[in-house]
Amino acid sequence: MQWRTDGYMRWSKTHQTARFELTSSGLAPVDLGSFGGDSVAVSLRNCDNYGHPELTAQIAQLRGVGQEQVLPVLGTSMANVVALACAASPGDSILFEHPIYDPLLRAANFLGMKPVFFDRPASQEFSPDLEQVRMGFEDGARALVLSNLHNPTGQLCREDCLRSLAGLSESAGAIMIVDEVYLDYARLNVAGTPLRGSDLGQHVVVTDSLTKVYGLGPIRAGWLIAQPKFIHQAGNALDVLNVNNPPTSTLMAVRAMEQLDRLNEICQQQYQAVLPVLSNWLASRPDIRSYPQCGALFACIGMPPGIGADELAELLNRKFETNVVSCRFFGLPDHIRVGLANPPDYLAEGLNRVSEALDLLNRRLTS
Repeated sequence: MQWRTDGYMRWSKTHQTARFELTSSGLAPVDLGSFGGDSVAVSLRNCDNYGHPELTAQIAQLRGVGQEQVLPVLGTSMANVVALACAASPGDSILFEHPIYDPLLRAANFLGMKPVFFDRPASQEFSPDLEQVRMGFEDGARALVLSNLHNPTGQLCREDCLRSLAGLSESAGAIMIVDEVYLDYARLNVAGTPLRGSDLGQHVVVTDSLTKVYGLGPIRAGWLIAQPKFIHQAGNALDVLNVNNPPTSTLMAVRAMEQLDRLNEICQQQYQAVLPVLSNWLASRPDIRSYPQCGALFACIGMPPGIGADELAELLNRKFETNVVSCRFFGLPDHIRVGLANPPDYLAEGLNRVSEALDLLNRRLTS
C-alpha cells in the first residue's frame, strides 16, 4: 500500500453520512458542561514549548510515570508519527500487526520505512503470532508497532503475549511502540487492570490521548510516554511539525483532566447501556462471527461466507440509510466495524438494518 492512495482517513472525512451512522470508534463528543463549565478563558500566550507543565503533570500522574517521560502532542495520530520518526530511519524494516489501523501503516510509508507484517489471526481472537515477530527481528526489523486494544477488532492483548513481544523487541535492540488510545475502554468497562506498555521496559514507547474513550477528539489532546532520551528526540521532531501545541486545546485538556472521573462515568454508562443491545443482536445472527467484548465502544463483525464487507457497506448506505466501516481499510475485507457510541434505540435500529441487508445478500447468494 502506498501512502498517497486514498485510505481510511480520507473515507472517514468525506463519506456520505447516513441516518444511522455506526462508524465512530470513540465516545460521542462531550460538551463543555460535561467537565465543568460552558466557556473557558484562554490566554494565547504560549507556555507549551515541550508540553504545558500542568498538563504534563496531569498525564504523568494519570499513567504513573515521571513528568520527564511525558510529551504532550496533538492526538495519538501525531504521537504515532513522532514515535516512528524517532524509533527508526528511512529504509528500515518495521514490524506491524495485521490487520492494521490504516493510518499507522501510512505513517511508516510517509517516513520511507519498510513495513513487515506479523499476523493477528481471527482464529486466535487476533492474538499476535510471536514466531512471525521473532523471525522479523532476526531479519533485521528495527521497531515493532502494536495497538492495544487492537484496532479494528477491539481485542485486548494478553499480558503474557505483551511481555513476550517486549522481550523479543528488547533482545533485538528495537523500539516497541504501543498505541493505547483505546486501552482505557478495557480499564473502565471490564474487570481487571490491563498491563500498560510503560510497565514493559525502557525500550517501550506508548502513544495515547483523550480523543476516543473520553469524547474529546476535537481538542487533539495526545501524548507520548517514553524514557527521557526518547522524549528529547521526540521534542526535536515536533520542532519541525507543529512547534507548539495550541493554548486553546491545551487548556481544554487541562480542564478535562480535572473532571476525568465524570468522563469515566460517561464512558461506563454508555457501554453498559449498549452492551445488551449488541449482545441480543449477536445472539440473533448465528451466521456472523463475533469476538470477546473487551470494553470497546465498537465491535468487529465477520461476514457470512460469500459476503464482503464493501458489498455490505455499500448496500447499507444505498438502501438502508446506514453506515458501518468496511474493515477492508485495515486488511480484513470480510469484516465490518460497528460503532456502539449511540443511544440504545438508535443502535438497535441501525443493527436491525444491518440484519436486513445481510438477509437480502444471503437471499441473493442462494437464489
